[in-house]
Amino acid sequence: MRKTRMWLIVGLIAAMAPVVASAVELCTQGTMADYVALGAAGCVIDDKLFYNFAYSSALVPAGSVAVAPISMPYNPGFAFSAGWGAIGSMVVDSHITYYVAVLQGGFPIGDISAAMTGYVAVGNGFVLVAENAWLGGPPGQGGTQLMPPLGLYATASGSQDYDREVFGATRGPIFVAKDILVSGGGSGPFQYPPDFASVSQVINQFSEVPEPITLVLIGSGLLGFGLLRRRFPTL
Repeated sequence: MRKTRMWLIVGLIAAMAPVVASAVELCTQGTMADYVALGAAGCVIDDKLFYNFAYSSALVPAGSVAVAPISMPYNPGFAFSAGWGAIGSMVVDSHITYYVAVLQGGFPIGDISAAMTGYVAVGNGFVLVAENAWLGGPPGQGGTQLMPPLGLYATASGSQDYDREVFGATRGPIFVAKDILVSGGGSGPFQYPPDFASVSQVINQFSEVPEPITLVLIGSGLLGFGLLRRRFPTL
C-alpha cells in the first residue's frame, strides 16, 4: 500500500507541474551584469522565461547589484540587492527592465507584486521605488499598460514597503520597468545629522494562476487518495 500512496503523490505532482523547456538555462544567483549578458536567451524559473534584462545607474554599477531568483511555488520572481544610498545633496537613480513570458504548458500570470527591505530615511531623505508593466513590450513599441503603477516609498514619517496589483491572467510577454530613486534630501554640508536615505533590496514576484483543467486533475487526485485512505486506513 505504501507503493500505491507513493504513486498517487507522484501523480498529483505531475498534474500540477507545467511543461518547461529543458534546453533553457535555469536562473541562478549572480549579478545584474550577468543577467544583462543573457540577452534574448534569458533564463527560467519554474515555467516562466525571464529575458532581455537591462540596467542603468550613474553611481551603482551593474556588477555590484546581486540578483537572486525566487523559486517560491506559484510565485516566482527575483530579489535585487545593492547599496542604493544617498546623503545630503546626492541622488541615486537606478533603472531595471526585463521581460517575462510563460513557457508552453505553463500557468498564466495573474498578478505582480513589489517589495523592498533594508530601507532607512533620515531628515528629508527618501526612497521611492516605482514599477510599471506593459503587455507586449514598452509603450513606445506597441505595448499596452497592464496595470496601474506599483509604488513603494520610505520617508522619516512613514513607509510603504509592499504593493501588489491583480489583473486578468496572461501569458505575456510582460515588459517590467523598475525605477529605484534614493535622495539624500538636499541638506547642506554643515548640517548635522545630515539627511540620508538608503534601500538594500527590492523584490519582484509573479503569481501564477492554475488553469481549470489543472484544478480538476488536482481535485480528482485528492478525491481518489481520500477514498483509498477510507478503504485502506494504513495508506
